[in-house]
This record gives sequence, structure tokens and C-alpha cells, in this order.
Amino acid sequence: MTKSLFHVRMKYTRSIEEAKEMKKWLAVFTCGLLLSAGVCMSQAEGAGEDTLYEKGKEIAELVIDAVRSEDYVNLYSASEDVSNLLKEVGTAEWAEPEAVYEVTVSDAFYKTLDEAGALNNLSEELAKIVKSKLFTSMVYQISGYSSSVELAAASVCSAGKTFLAPEITENNICIYTYDDGKPIAVTFILGDDGTVSANGIIILNDDFQHDSVEEIEEAFADFQAEVTQIK
Repeated sequence: MTKSLFHVRMKYTRSIEEAKEMKKWLAVFTCGLLLSAGVCMSQAEGAGEDTLYEKGKEIAELVIDAVRSEDYVNLYSASEDVSNLLKEVGTAEWAEPEAVYEVTVSDAFYKTLDEAGALNNLSEELAKIVKSKLFTSMVYQISGYSSSVELAAASVCSAGKTFLAPEITENNICIYTYDDGKPIAVTFILGDDGTVSANGIIILNDDFQHDSVEEIEEAFADFQAEVTQIK
């Protein structure tokens, strides 16, 4: 009987120690969860901007790869002029982006469209399409292609992706500029259920000034654009 009581007591004592140990680990685990949540919340604050930069950079790199690939260019164009132009452009270094600018259209511009009645007779869905196509028009305006060869070359090397990014909440353009290399514009257009379509195109226009927020705002002045440097 004594032996049995001893074993019961030892088992009870062990259970208490195990419970204490479990509480200690639970406390550590809970603390870890709270810290993780804090980190996640901090990261979420700038998630949209980070996603824009990273996703846009992926697209820009695809455009650069296309410019440099003679085989890729030849798949889409039989023009020797296009091939020669891209060979020349493709000799650039295109290291890490020197600066990246986010371009959005101001509420004032959309208000101007509404006041002019430009969208009055359109359904909500068609008006949405018009506003999204506006960003493509903006890119082609700053590209200012002086010849059909430049237009064809830029079109051949355009690249795009569609991805899920609910943290991106408005249509915009990101301009990637380089110390040695033509700038690349990436448009981000919102889709349904948090999807975003991103398309990149090289800007071959030598007259496009892109060394500061002010210069890019001037380039998009017709659209009353708002420009922010995100890198």
C-alpha cells in the first residue's frame, strides 16, 4: 500500500510539474503569436506600396528580357528595323531601378470627366473600362512614338501578368527609371475579387523627362496626375 501511495504521489507531483511546464510554453507561444501579429500588422501598413514595387519590377525585368532576346523579337516581328532598334536599346546595363514613381489620376480629373458628361450615357461597367483604359492612353502619350518602328518595337517587348493583390486599391502606373537604360512603365489595373492586371512597356521617347516627381507630373499634366516616388 505504501508503495502504491508513493507512486500516486510521484505521479501527482509529475503532473503538476508538467502542467507548469505546459503553462510556460503556452505563455511563450502566446507571446510569439502576439509579436508575430504585431509584425504582420506593421508589414500590412505598407503592403500595397511594396506589392506595387515588387510586382512592377518583375514585369519590368520581363520587358528587359524581351528586349535583349533576339529569338523572342523575331517571333513577333520580321522587321529588320525593329530588330536593329531593340539590339541598340538592349545594350544598356539596366541594373537596379534608380527611382520608381507611382502615378495616379486625381479625383479632380475624374470630376472633370463627370461634369463634361463624358460618361453620362455609359453603364457603370463601361465607365469602369473607360477609366482603366485611360492609364494605357497615358503611357502611350508619354511614349510619344515618333515612328511606326518605335511603336512596333515597344509593342513587341511588352509583357504582363495577372495576380491576386487586394492591398492594391486603385489603378495606377509605376515608372521604373534606370541610370543606364530606357525607363519602363507598368500599368496596374484592378479586376474582380482582388485581382490586378499589370502590363509593362518600354518608353523609347528620348524627350520624356523622368528625373524627378515634378518632371513626371509635367509629362502627365493633361491628366492632372498625382506622382509619388516610392523608391
